[in-house]
Amino acid sequence: MTEQIPTADGVLAISTALMTAWQHLAPEHQALAKEEKETTARERQGTLRRMRENLQDANNQMVFVLDHLATAHGMRALGLHGQHSQDRSGDDYSPLLPVGDPDEKLCEAATILGVAIGNLDKAYVPTQKYPALAKCRCPQSMRQLFAGLRGAVTAMCAELTARDLTDGAPELEPWKGFLDELEARVCPTVPVQAAWGVSKHVAVDTELRGKLLSAGCGSAEREVAMWLMFQPDDRQRPPGEIAAQLDLEPSQVEEALEKLKVVGVLRDDGTLLGVHRGPVPA
Repeated sequence: MTEQIPTADGVLAISTALMTAWQHLAPEHQALAKEEKETTARERQGTLRRMRENLQDANNQMVFVLDHLATAHGMRALGLHGQHSQDRSGDDYSPLLPVGDPDEKLCEAATILGVAIGNLDKAYVPTQKYPALAKCRCPQSMRQLFAGLRGAVTAMCAELTARDLTDGAPELEPWKGFLDELEARVCPTVPVQAAWGVSKHVAVDTELRGKLLSAGCGSAEREVAMWLMFQPDDRQRPPGEIAAQLDLEPSQVEEALEKLKVVGVLRDDGTLLGVHRGPVPA
């Protein structure tokens, strides 16, 4: 009876999910590179460089996994499963190099997938001096990345189990909960856009909102602007007070305030343009 070769649908599911994750890593790496270039404090610059390099490593490992998955899929499609060349008697001829085994490629891919996730975690380990830097700059893209990685891990676990390869591969199941925890820790919660227009005591005109969205403001600028918008009065706040409320460094707040002035959102006295205080008219 001819052995039936399993389909490669599991590998395709892993690849699709991982591709989604990989494609959403670029904005975060780009934002970190830009922040590193614009930062003058050497220790802070070094922290940003380490974060960027860890993301680079995670990227390289995800590419490595995708290459292995493509190889495993192609080998299965061609019916190649570790065969040797045959001698005149029809036996395996071991002196010559055999073709690879797609199951081995899959187990190697699983191992490196875990390493990639570990490097994402290392990128956001808080430092003693700059703990507030350990957050995503592009949370929307990074949430897509985490969702893709969770999908890839889930599909990888299912594929390893279906092919009875769990003994030869790393235990990936715990990584799903780990990714949930990492996402919750490093992706700041951004107020929904609908809340920008009006609240019980503050109204914000669309011109101000448009400037924030189109001026290339980073996450720190957006957080500072949102915090200032919903204060009960226009009293100027010192950077240290704002930093404590937002879990940012005072230097980050100072840079954010200067950027908001440059883009025409903040007055020299520290108040926002286009904000109406008091009860919002019905």
